[in-house]
Amino acid sequence: MVPQGGYMRHTVLGAFASVLLLGTSSAALASAGCSAFNGTFSGGSISGSTSGTGFVAGDTIKLTVTAVGGSDRLGLYDATTHNPLILSFDTVGSQTYVVPEATSDEFIISGTQSNAGSNFSWSCTAGGGGSGGVTDSKKLTSVQSIGSTVVANTSGAAISTSVSTAIDSTLGGGAPGTSTPAAVAMTREEFADYVARKASHGAGPENGGPSAKVYNYFYKEALQLYDLYLAKGQVPVRTADGYKWVAQSSVASRFTAEGRSGVSGTTDEAFSALSYANVNKSLSFATPMAEQNWSAWVDVRGSGFQQSDSDLMKGTQINATAGLTYRLAPTVVVGVFGGYENFNYDFAWLTGNLEGDGATVGTYAGWQITPTLRWKGMVGWTGLSYDASAGLAAGSFDGSRWLLSTGINGTFDVGGYVVEPSADVFALWESQGNYIDTLGGLHDSRDFSTGRVALGGKVTAPHWVEGVMPYLGLYADWRFASDDAVVADVPDTGIGDGWSARVTGGFSMRVLTAGSLSLGGEYGGIGADYSVWTGTARLTVPF
Repeated sequence: MVPQGGYMRHTVLGAFASVLLLGTSSAALASAGCSAFNGTFSGGSISGSTSGTGFVAGDTIKLTVTAVGGSDRLGLYDATTHNPLILSFDTVGSQTYVVPEATSDEFIISGTQSNAGSNFSWSCTAGGGGSGGVTDSKKLTSVQSIGSTVVANTSGAAISTSVSTAIDSTLGGGAPGTSTPAAVAMTREEFADYVARKASHGAGPENGGPSAKVYNYFYKEALQLYDLYLAKGQVPVRTADGYKWVAQSSVASRFTAEGRSGVSGTTDEAFSALSYANVNKSLSFATPMAEQNWSAWVDVRGSGFQQSDSDLMKGTQINATAGLTYRLAPTVVVGVFGGYENFNYDFAWLTGNLEGDGATVGTYAGWQITPTLRWKGMVGWTGLSYDASAGLAAGSFDGSRWLLSTGINGTFDVGGYVVEPSADVFALWESQGNYIDTLGGLHDSRDFSTGRVALGGKVTAPHWVEGVMPYLGLYADWRFASDDAVVADVPDTGIGDGWSARVTGGFSMRVLTAGSLSLGGEYGGIGADYSVWTGTARLTVPF
């Protein structure tokens, strides 16, 4: 029906385009249907195409009415199923339709125009409606690249530190030497007596005079030295030419009254005469004990990451590592370990998320080079599963990671405190498989590497509280990375190359007779544009 004094033009036009979907490692290119589906309808004239086929998930079709009059209206329909996708509307404004999944159906524009001043337009944006060429598939690549690098850095630091601590707690500070068939641990008083008699040329408190004063002075100094090394988990054992320090876990700590000798009794009687009878006395000469060559440990670390002063990226991660250490020789230890990690990170600016988990296996070794210097090394392999999303794009992929770590640290007595300087480095290499996201974007396989050099040390106060040893550490970290992924034009996010500072603190205590429990924390990223906090709980039990 044609209204009087006017005209009616009704248009239902269609065209066919072949299906073509191209992808790159970082994004889905425009589908065939989306590329063709752009045009205008104004003043009775059509410009562009009013139909298309070969759309993929995430293609966003937008219909816009900028001027309308009379019975003018505009709509989007699926000509294959005859279903309306955007119902005809006759008001100024825009409506959009997001293609839920890849389809070969033909979509058409249907419109009526009775007013020459009316103006309609339609357009299609590929892969989720990103603007400026940054599609959701491209954003997903950014989530994958930035997020998994943070995961790798956090795990590398957690695992390498856990293993390093296991080596430190088992290796003593003793000089290299030949292991005896059975280790003979010296008691506190026996050690002090031995050192004092050496210093006084064999004299003791029973001799009186200047020699007794020399003996008494060095006796008290030796007691303090014994306490200092005991706080580090080390005890003296007799050797052919004197004594050496070894890990307390490597010898049993059973002493019996029957094991005391006549020499010990003579010493006690002499000290009693000099009013030293109640100075930290314990049973004296130890009997030979079988060595405890094994040590079991478990280390749990919870970490949090946040981009400084913003919510661009933040998340949490848990790393649990456990292992067995074996003393291969007095100054050499080896071990095996396994671990589990779980992570979840959000990207507000990408409307994205990365979560997943992984399992690790590996081995390690340590060598007491000198009484005050140790070397440590480890290697581990991790299998990973990731789930990532950004806007309408989502995908799952697997990865595998190799981790290497090595370092040297020392142990020194400075004014009654235990000072442990260290230089450590870890490096890891990760490979990730290719996958197709939910918008049809093909993401190529990815390889990247990252690591950290840490220079610094910690100080332990062995006499602060009976049975409790607090510590405080400060480190300078240099982080480095290399990645073959090409990410979208995004803000500087994640852990970048460069220097930052890190502080650590906590305490340890003796549990289960010869075991130890440690609780601590650290705060890193100082001076960088991110922050990383970590809480740690650790249990070690020799057997």
